[in-house]
Amino acid sequence: MPPMAPASPSGGTGITAGVLAGLGALANLGAGIFGLIGLAAINSDSTLGSSELSGGVSALLVVTVLISVVVGIVLLAGAITLLQRKMIGRWLVVAGCAMTIVGSLISLGLSAAVTARYGYYGGGGFAVLGLIFPVATLVLALLPATTAWIQAKPNPLAPQPYSPFQG
Repeated sequence: MPPMAPASPSGGTGITAGVLAGLGALANLGAGIFGLIGLAAINSDSTLGSSELSGGVSALLVVTVLISVVVGIVLLAGAITLLQRKMIGRWLVVAGCAMTIVGSLISLGLSAAVTARYGYYGGGGFAVLGLIFPVATLVLALLPATTAWIQAKPNPLAPQPYSPFQG
């Protein structure tokens, strides 16, 4: 019998990062779709028309929705390519998570600034909790075990010895 092939690195971190990135993609794309529906409803409603929203607020809503859709697409592409063991998938997941984290922090800062004008200083705890999944996905994607799993060749299911009957 030939010697056993060395065990390939565990894909636990890479697969978990890919699954979490896929869930993040679904969340961002869902938020983008609901945001587009909401923007369409605001623009078509005569009682809530553009007179209620200033130009800056309306533009901020549009940019936020578009960023959410872009981040969702980046995370989806990253999740698919990461699960296919391609290095570009790792970097797409990292980029998507970084954009999510930065966007969440900017949103947290803006909401804190707006609510502080009215004397309310709470409510940031839930926004910070929303950072757990992108941070965990980012860390899992950047771990050396994920790189080793991507670079490793998949082992065959069972060692294939040479047949004694050479034909």
